Amino acid sequence: MEAVTAAGGRAVALRADVTDEHAVTAAFDRVRDEFGGVDVGVHCAGRLAPSPIADLDPDVLDAVPPTNLRVTFVVARQAARRLRAGGSFVAFSTSVVATRFPAYGAYAASRGESRRSP
Repeated sequence: MEAVTAAGGRAVALRADVTDEHAVTAAFDRVRDEFGGVDVGVHCAGRLAPSPIADLDPDVLDAVPPTNLRVTFVVARQAARRLRAGGSFVAFSTSVVATRFPAYGAYAASRGESRRSP
């Protein structure tokens, strides 16, 4: 943010619980009110429940994919509704799908395609 203002731009840092659809809407409202519209939306939130698959509590597993999927949808939907012409939305997945972290099975499965090791 400091680099933006130092270069003569305007910026605002926002914090929102992206699992709360109303908080996401409020964040987009704040940007609209502050700047007259939304030019760029960036989403990179995800839920991680580190545990080897053999030890993972199914209730914890049940919370991971819906959180990762729903949160991405809620943010993307607001961006689709609010971006000005020429605006951009960026959604990050995770590099974990291409790595081998034994305790990240539920997370990797919910954030992208699975990959087999050679």
